[in-house]
Amino acid sequence: VAEEEEEKSAAELQALEIHKNLIETGVNEGLNEAMNELHEIQKKHQIAVRTTNEEKMQMLDKLYHVLEIVAFHVGSEEVSHTHYYEH
Repeated sequence: VAEEEEEKSAAELQALEIHKNLIETGVNEGLNEAMNELHEIQKKHQIAVRTTNEEKMQMLDKLYHVLEIVAFHVGSEEVSHTHYYEH
C-alpha cells in the first residue's frame, strides 16, 4: 500500500512538473512575442519622431527663407523711400 501511495505521489509530482514546464514555456513564448512587438513599436516610434523632426527642419528652413525675402524686401523699400525723399 505504501508503495502504491509512493508511486501515485511520484506520478502526480511528475504530472505537476510537466504542467509547470508547459506553463513556463507558454509564458516565455508570450513574453518573447510581447518583446518583439515592443521592439517593432519602438522602431516605428523612432521613425515617426525622425520624420517629424525632418519635417520641422524643412518647415523652419522654408520659414527662414521667407523671412530673408521679407527682410530683403523691407530693406529695399527703405532704401527706395530714402532715395525718393532725398531727391
